[in-house]
Amino acid sequence: MADGKEVLARIPNPNAGHPHYVVASEVATLDFLRASLEIPVPQVLSWSSSSQTNPVAAEYIIMEKAQGQQLSEVWDNMSEAQRFRLVRNLVHIERRLMKAKFTLHGSLYYRETFPQGRSIAALPGLDDDIRSKYVIGPTTHRSFWEEEVENLDINRGPWESAMGYLSAVANREIVRIRHGHSNSNHTTVPLGMTPKRRKEHVQLLEKFLAVLPHILPSDSTHSPVLLHHDLHVDNIFVDGHDPTQITSIIDWQAVHIAPLFLTAKFPSIFNCDDDYIWGALQPKLPTAFDVLSTIEKKEAE
Repeated sequence: MADGKEVLARIPNPNAGHPHYVVASEVATLDFLRASLEIPVPQVLSWSSSSQTNPVAAEYIIMEKAQGQQLSEVWDNMSEAQRFRLVRNLVHIERRLMKAKFTLHGSLYYRETFPQGRSIAALPGLDDDIRSKYVIGPTTHRSFWEEEVENLDINRGPWESAMGYLSAVANREIVRIRHGHSNSNHTTVPLGMTPKRRKEHVQLLEKFLAVLPHILPSDSTHSPVLLHHDLHVDNIFVDGHDPTQITSIIDWQAVHIAPLFLTAKFPSIFNCDDDYIWGALQPKLPTAFDVLSTIEKKEAE
């Protein structure tokens, strides 16, 4: 801008999913995160989820530029103590996300944008104005909107249970197979199967549906949660003077409400190449420490 301010103008990539749902849901999700959970995310300044009623002739989002520096620019130069404080601050953010206890699986929308959506009135800790502002509608997960299934009659939610969600995933694949396509790592290829192999593939998915009620977790890990699915060093922005302070988290496109046991994972910025041992373990020096070389001792310490 003339005064030096910067904004971002975004239009959805064709592989992002259905452009109307993707844009409408991301805008509502960002607003919900900022206003209701106090999560540091960019503010949306203007948007349209319909290409038919705007001069851009495409769905778009105009949003503020994320404040601070990308974590990728400073991570290598941070001390161990600084990294620990950053991890603690990221945990605080995820804890706030976990406090939002949803009752349905799907994606968030404004009620005025998607009036046929299901209410989030059961969400605790929110005032009536906020609860009446949002609804839960069809999932924006890309696998439900890929080109070969976009026009097929499949269940896109919202779902009342983890079993309903996973049943819809299996049934989506059954429909895909019967229409002659297969999904392999989100790449669409002709199935190329004989009718016998195609039938066997469907039968295998039907067996999965039969055992599904018996293999689902029986505790709170199947509860629906809204978690960021791609926390890497380019999606986290930190304060330029204090890199332990998170100023913004970006890339919430297609983030949806799904069962906890499917969405909870290590943020990718903390992936390590060695064999990570789960649980609280007290580090110990090797029993043969005294006979190690100087370099080996230093590594062990």
